[in-house]
Amino acid sequence: SIGAGAPEQPAQSLWALDIRSGAEIWTASVPANGLLGHPTTDGERVYVWMADEVSDPSLRALDLRDGTELWRVESEMSAGPPRVADGEIWTGNQDGVLLGLDAATGRQLVRFEEVGLGTFGIAARPAVTDDRVFFGNDSGTFTSINRANGEKIWSFAAESPNLPSSPVITDDAVIFGSFDGGVYALDTNTGDLRWRHDAGGNSGFLSSAVVADGVVYIAEFFQPASILAIDVITGQRIWELPIGDGIPASPYIDGDTLYIQTPGQFWAIAL
Repeated sequence: SIGAGAPEQPAQSLWALDIRSGAEIWTASVPANGLLGHPTTDGERVYVWMADEVSDPSLRALDLRDGTELWRVESEMSAGPPRVADGEIWTGNQDGVLLGLDAATGRQLVRFEEVGLGTFGIAARPAVTDDRVFFGNDSGTFTSINRANGEKIWSFAAESPNLPSSPVITDDAVIFGSFDGGVYALDTNTGDLRWRHDAGGNSGFLSSAVVADGVVYIAEFFQPASILAIDVITGQRIWELPIGDGIPASPYIDGDTLYIQTPGQFWAIAL
């Protein structure tokens, strides 16, 4: 709360800017005591967790052209952004509920719930294929469900109690990092462990992995932090590049260059 005579706190804002000039197109704001999550878009709408008060979070769809709110679904907030997939929105929340929503209307399509989770519930952005949804939770369980009806297909118990890294899908494996320094590859059909790469030391992963040309790239969170390159088939480390500070961001690959932001710096790394 703000005491009497205290200066007014600034709002938190989501900005839409012209990509060439940087000129403001629109803003969507919540008060300083509210919450604003990570946005994602499908080219028509922007989807973002927002709360005018901490006690009333909701996932909202905003018109990409002018920021007008189109719909909202009240739910406990997610620590990660929602996943957009073929006209659907998939998101977890702090209560351990995974929701599948119609992107145009917000209508609930699927609800999957697990109990007894830790503080952040389902924190990472789910991965989605034509018929499956894959996600980890704050009790160390990684799960695959049927996309159409929400029925559990399999689950896997990781060694770490925290799985904040968003999974990535390869041809027949799903890959994700854990907070205890493990990078896992599971068979998408069975959930069987293909390999676990132990980064060792003080390692842990908030970063999501990216896969290109048979190599998994992922960034360590704890200092001293590195970018790791891991063979997607064997789980063996190919190379490691120390870049100093802890890295919460995920890498992005364009052509033969990997880009990643660290606190105070932006890196371009030749592959």
